[in-house]
Amino acid sequence: MSASAKATAPFVMAASPGRWTIPSRRSSRRPEGSRSAFATIVFRTAAGSCTAAVPSSRYPPRRRPMSETVHYSTRPLSRRPCAAEPGHDRRDRASSGILACELEALTPLCIHSAFRALADDQPPVIPGSSLRGMVRNMMEMLGAGCLRLVDRAGPGAPPELAPCSQSSACIACRVFGFTEGDFSWASKVLFSDARPFRERDGWSLTWTHCVLARRYSGPAAQSSAWNLFPTGAVSVPCLPRAGRNTTRCAAAGSRFRFRVEYLNLDAEELSLLLFSLTLSHGAYDLCHKLGYAKALGLGACKVRILNPNPPAIGPEINPYLGDAGFLDILRHRKKQP
Repeated sequence: MSASAKATAPFVMAASPGRWTIPSRRSSRRPEGSRSAFATIVFRTAAGSCTAAVPSSRYPPRRRPMSETVHYSTRPLSRRPCAAEPGHDRRDRASSGILACELEALTPLCIHSAFRALADDQPPVIPGSSLRGMVRNMMEMLGAGCLRLVDRAGPGAPPELAPCSQSSACIACRVFGFTEGDFSWASKVLFSDARPFRERDGWSLTWTHCVLARRYSGPAAQSSAWNLFPTGAVSVPCLPRAGRNTTRCAAAGSRFRFRVEYLNLDAEELSLLLFSLTLSHGAYDLCHKLGYAKALGLGACKVRILNPNPPAIGPEINPYLGDAGFLDILRHRKKQP
């Protein structure tokens, strides 16, 4: 290497038989608090290990994927004491029922913990807990739930969304259940697992294999708003067969069926459950995001109710559709990715 080249490359690895060595030459000290232009790489060999610095442009820092924000609702929540609820031991037929539902994947969909160990001839299952969490999270974003399940709510979180208690429970907690100390309130909805089904020309499922690599790490930062992954084009390659760094996914167009049982819901609770489940009402027709790699375009899906005469969404939903949170959702969750 010429003298001029050495002057412009202060970090040069010199190889010798069986080991790596690093010249003692070092770059000048950078100002306090400034960012290094180099990334440190550790090389391990049979003779030991050493470190080397390479331009950080070759090894960019990991960053959390971009997501959109949904503003917290500042409207007072619809709360009431659990003692005023009809309870779980008696079923009111007028406010209870079973919804037969179908979920269609609009982009490749993967529940990583449930799909990764499957073979191509094994039908997958979307756990009911994943479906339940998806619907509850949407109900909370609509302004019907407190921040009980938010791990790191920022200092700007409105006091109206303080966690519920036995004497004052919001709609999301009354419908999906919650615990407070020694008190537990059982859920009034039950989600079954979602499974593919046989059709006249075969299964309602097609596998695809998306090339995915872990691109971010670390805990989420504090937030003063809900985080929402918008719909968009899939930004990773999808292959017909498994390969290096691929993840098994249900291909776009795959369909799954599941059931939702609900018990003793009043008109407002039922309207919110139906809209949070389907995201369809009047001129609105939006989609959910579910599963793995949502920031890369995966997981867009649509839920439909298959009952011949399903319950209707009542006018109780209208205040929630005028809330700032729903207007944010409307911008980022169009049905077609």
